[in-house]
Amino acid sequence: MVDDSIHSGAYSSTLRINTTTALNGNRYFCEVNTSCDRSTSSNKALLTVTGSLYVSDTRSEGVELYPNPGNGIYYLKLQEDAAAEINVFDALGKMVWHGKVSSSQSLLDFSFLKQGCYVMQIKTAQKMNNKSFVKQ
Repeated sequence: MVDDSIHSGAYSSTLRINTTTALNGNRYFCEVNTSCDRSTSSNKALLTVTGSLYVSDTRSEGVELYPNPGNGIYYLKLQEDAAAEINVFDALGKMVWHGKVSSSQSLLDFSFLKQGCYVMQIKTAQKMNNKSFVKQ
């Protein structure tokens, strides 16, 4: 995890989690290095994960998304249900696009997205699928 944001007073700060040790459940013991301008400090921290974005393409039968990786223009092919609601999430779990398709084959233009990994959530009347894709 890296935080390159600018803080008040025009200081630049970077946080890096170097090592983690799983404890029980959703708790991790971490070594965190903090760099602020010219000084660096190392601290130990307890990290509790309260939520995560889980992607599984194994349940995506009947859904094709190609090319993957792609340059921003993708084809979505649904075997069933011509109508679907689509949500696209970035790697941090933030929704970056929402829309609907009304045919079993659709052209989707995500050329506005930055390069990176994304998750497409496809909801039809019968089921919900997740497809991960890469925007080059």
